[in-house]
Amino acid sequence: MNTSRTLIFLLWAVFSTFSSCKKFVEVAPPTTNLTQGNVYTNDLTASAALTGIYVRLSQDNLAVFQPKLSNISLHCGLAADELTLFDMGNTDLLSYYRNDLTPRVSQNNNHWYNIYTLIYQVNSALEGLTKSTSLSAKVKDQLIGESYFLRAFFYFYLINLYGDVPLSLQTDYQTNLLLKRTPVSEVYKAIIEDLKNAEKLLSSNYLTADVLRPYPAGSEERVRPNKFAAAALLARAYLYAGDYTNAQTESSKVIENSQYELVNLNNVFLKNSRETIWQLQTVGIGVNSNTGEGQMYVLPDSGPSVNDPYYPVYLNEALVQDFDNGDLRKTNWIGMVEDNSSGKVYYFPNKYKIGRTNNVPIEYFMVLRLAEQYLIRAEAKIMQNNLSGGIMDLNLIRARATDSTQPIDEQLPQLSSSLSQPEALNAVVHERRIELFSEWGHRWMDLKRMKIADQIMPAATAKKGGVWKTTGSLFPIPEKEINKSPNLPGHQNPGY
Repeated sequence: MNTSRTLIFLLWAVFSTFSSCKKFVEVAPPTTNLTQGNVYTNDLTASAALTGIYVRLSQDNLAVFQPKLSNISLHCGLAADELTLFDMGNTDLLSYYRNDLTPRVSQNNNHWYNIYTLIYQVNSALEGLTKSTSLSAKVKDQLIGESYFLRAFFYFYLINLYGDVPLSLQTDYQTNLLLKRTPVSEVYKAIIEDLKNAEKLLSSNYLTADVLRPYPAGSEERVRPNKFAAAALLARAYLYAGDYTNAQTESSKVIENSQYELVNLNNVFLKNSRETIWQLQTVGIGVNSNTGEGQMYVLPDSGPSVNDPYYPVYLNEALVQDFDNGDLRKTNWIGMVEDNSSGKVYYFPNKYKIGRTNNVPIEYFMVLRLAEQYLIRAEAKIMQNNLSGGIMDLNLIRARATDSTQPIDEQLPQLSSSLSQPEALNAVVHERRIELFSEWGHRWMDLKRMKIADQIMPAATAKKGGVWKTTGSLFPIPEKEINKSPNLPGHQNPGY
């Protein structure tokens, strides 16, 4: 992108923050004119430029069917074995559902383009922040730390959708145009390096809009990433990269911090719950006041309908049947409606309780939460042959999901400490499926990284009316993106 587009992005980030998200930045916008050269000379406008990225992610989540990063649960849930597509006439969603994507998509109607646009904004912010000599030291460190965190976050999803990708760490258009695909292993190194830098620079506290003052204890808005958000994402990156020692270390930092605790199942997705490591604050009004996830997943009493485009999906019945007896996650996190005419029961994700209703914001869009850290640490321990330690972490998650006041035979049982390593890893797969369903594409990425996609997806895809191909585990690079980059033609993902 050229210099004029850099300025447009920066101005958009700042002004969209003030016009669309006064909740995020509770101060008046500056009265001086903003230019590319002075955005990063002022603590307020520099903070607003980063805040604009969070606003964009929140706004994208309200565009529920578009392939934006914060809508990834829909597309990955359809691609995996989590969601069932009701409206087969929706050809865009049908291609995900039947694992039959094509490279021939419009320029902005794909995850590749949308994620790279975010990466460009972060790279621009990093360049402006790094060059600045007038920002307060604490503000500068925090915002650079947030930028490193966000870039790592964006690349994590990019490689898990597409595999090898061009690694752009700056904004020069000509340089970016000539980039080749970088191996996933090298991108993970860059992700880990960014997150280590972020962890050093970010505050341990959740900061107010000026990114200087922490919130009073107990009233935090957990909408800007802090040091523990970096540790949480770093734990995940290490796990995916196969570095189990460091995955355990980083997840333990979060688990052992007093800011976080596992909370009642029905309170997990409330705004600023103590299980929250990082959430996106909602920015809409009216029926958009809460999360896009709730709007899309919480079915009306009449169930899904081809005449109502807002409810095209419901839960895969195989997922519903995979819950153990006594598991409160089934009763608390899954809703159901019955079609009066057919008698068919439709199950839907009900982690977020507020659907398309005009309600005050009580739920924020969860990005990182504590339960995942227990699952990361459990897997890391098991992979290092600390089976009892890993099973103990899994049992903490299961204990939260049972009613200990019920008779023992009606409770969700604890896992046996005598499980073998393969059995314990199977337990990890199960707990991740049950705990993290419909969140940020976890199931789709687990199927691939744990090398079980080719075991599960042939039958799952057949039930969806498609034919599974091993190459379907990666999405195709959009044809237009390949054609405009001299070093990408001939380097499409296999199978496309």
